Amino acid sequence: MSKLLLSLVLLFSSSAFAGLIGNIEHNYGTDTYIPSFLNSGACDTKHADSITIKDNGPTGCQRFVDVFEFTALDFTSIDYFELELTFSRTGSPLDIFHLFEDWNVRPASSTSVAATTAEMQQLTQTQGTIITETFTFNSSNLSSIFSDIVDNKKFYLWFAEETWGKDQFNLYSANLSVYGTASTVDVGNPNDTTDPARVPAPASLALLGFGLLLLRRFKK
Repeated sequence: MSKLLLSLVLLFSSSAFAGLIGNIEHNYGTDTYIPSFLNSGACDTKHADSITIKDNGPTGCQRFVDVFEFTALDFTSIDYFELELTFSRTGSPLDIFHLFEDWNVRPASSTSVAATTAEMQQLTQTQGTIITETFTFNSSNLSSIFSDIVDNKKFYLWFAEETWGKDQFNLYSANLSVYGTASTVDVGNPNDTTDPARVPAPASLALLGFGLLLLRRFKK
């Protein structure tokens, strides 16, 4: 019984860091952030508040590509990503079978390697109304490239349009949230990478201490 209790204590204390590690927001309605691909032959159009993304298949244009680098995040593992997109004009809501327009989020691990078509997630159809939608990707629903994204610390964003028309939609912003287990909490100088004052988070210490106290009382 005491071994079981100790195992539970260690389990909960080790998972105390699980949660939001950090997020990266790209606002396409500003001049402070412009995806680099726009300067290399892309047909997409930058506006004052958004980017118009065009179907690259029928037009022969370079596809939309953006990258979210999370090299600055300190973690031991990543459980999943949440991608929040704000967009409009992805098609008529009356097209319930997506016969005329079918936009999908297609994560990628590089500019040339992307998720399989089965791993893509469909954008809700909307016309003039601007909506925000959140997509979750983990090792189960993105198994083909999830480990590569984590290892390279880069999440590439592609879109795929699955009908025959020359379609387009407006993308206003994209926010990538990274969830997992943080490695440590720096209580020293955050700008000094040689600072040794790195200790476990207080929540983890508190859980461990509480569990050990219970274990001691149990042995009595």
